Amino acid sequence: MSNQPEIHFAIGDAAPSVRPDEGVWSAPLPQNRSGISANGPGDGVQCGDYLTAVGEFISRDGFRMLSAAASRLTRADLTPGDLDSIIVRLVKHGAFYHPVKLEVSAGKHVAHLVVNGAVSDVGREGIGQEYRNLQRLASVAGRWIPEVFGRGECTTPAGHPVSLFLAEWIEGFCEFHLTGDSGAIVVWDPERGNYHLTGDVLKRVYAEAARILTLCYDIETFEQVFPWHHASGDFVVRHRDGLPEVRLITVRGYVALIDNPDRDEAIVLQALLVFLLNLSIRMRLDRLDGTGSVAWAGPFVLEAVVCGFFRGLAQKSDSRWIDRPLVDAFREHILDWSPTELLELAAPLAEAFPVQQADLPVIRDHLESHVHELHRLLIA
Repeated sequence: MSNQPEIHFAIGDAAPSVRPDEGVWSAPLPQNRSGISANGPGDGVQCGDYLTAVGEFISRDGFRMLSAAASRLTRADLTPGDLDSIIVRLVKHGAFYHPVKLEVSAGKHVAHLVVNGAVSDVGREGIGQEYRNLQRLASVAGRWIPEVFGRGECTTPAGHPVSLFLAEWIEGFCEFHLTGDSGAIVVWDPERGNYHLTGDVLKRVYAEAARILTLCYDIETFEQVFPWHHASGDFVVRHRDGLPEVRLITVRGYVALIDNPDRDEAIVLQALLVFLLNLSIRMRLDRLDGTGSVAWAGPFVLEAVVCGFFRGLAQKSDSRWIDRPLVDAFREHILDWSPTELLELAAPLAEAFPVQQADLPVIRDHLESHVHELHRLLIA
């Protein structure tokens, strides 16, 4: 066996054999989800240079970081010498990151990982923060977010700096979006073809998303995953037989949206109520079919969000500021609020917490009925 695994580069769905003498190798790295480059030919970072930087990153220290990650995911005791081949495939493009899927083969074992990389100044700054966020949240949401294995800096052959980190590839999970009259979602499955989820399965998807975000919410510090948006594909789903599985695949920010240094039971419960209001509004927003106009999900989502919120709350550790279970304390707290008071609390949220500009008119159009329905569900 060779001491060095073979590395094969690929772009998109093409065979893993792209070479530096091919035109696609020197094509500019796209700067958005549609795969369109903001730069003209020859400007910025080329796809091949970016792949070269990824190859240099994963081969550092004799592939030790990569073999350790493959061992973790395959539950096998693999050393760098056990690695046979690595397919390095540039698969997606965003405004800030350019994920590269790795297929690592070691005998009978195959591990799927991802290198998230950034070349812009904003992306490079954000990718370090995301890595730290995923590390921090591993203890409370480890099963539902990607595991991370290491990060570093590289320079492309042309001299462009690249920031990267190695993480688990969430295998078999697909992006989903509202479709039709917003009573269904379409799942973008490249293997099975796109398919729709409706009814109880659909409710389960949103309930799980709400539960994951509630698990990530810090009762003591008020920190939460923010920003996030369904239109960005932040949540993914896998539905084979039985219940759908949901994962949160990115944590770009983890911040406190309430600036209050004081703590007591009333303040903690009030912050939790603000979290739920914000969660319930954002969970209903998407882009129709992923790239269309702003979509507002039907009432089924709100019921699912409330269910997922309370499931997540029940799984959290109790707060030192509250002398009884969180669920009981919060249910008592909400009884003090009328629908009118809840609307007064909710109205400034869209303005205070940044959202996509196109979302604001849709939120304003639906907010009053949304809050009244939420109040009904909370006191039921």
